[in-house]
Amino acid sequence: MTIDQLITAPTADMFAGVAEIVRRDQARSQARNQAEPFARAAERDARIDDALARLDASIERSKQFWAEQEAARNADDWQRAWENRK
Repeated sequence: MTIDQLITAPTADMFAGVAEIVRRDQARSQARNQAEPFARAAERDARIDDALARLDASIERSKQFWAEQEAARNADDWQRAWENRK
């Protein structure tokens, strides 16, 4: 029943129509309330995944940096050993 139908309906039908509208509104509200937590959880999970991806990238950059530092130190050690050999 629509609101226009309620306006012209007899009293008993009007109450039944109002109850129908309230039930539909409650059903929509309940469906929305059930869906919103999942949407928020999905957004939160996406933010967490993004943060983890950035953390993984940072870890990889750090590993690369320290590998380069180690290689440079080893090269310096090798050069010193070569020079000390002379």
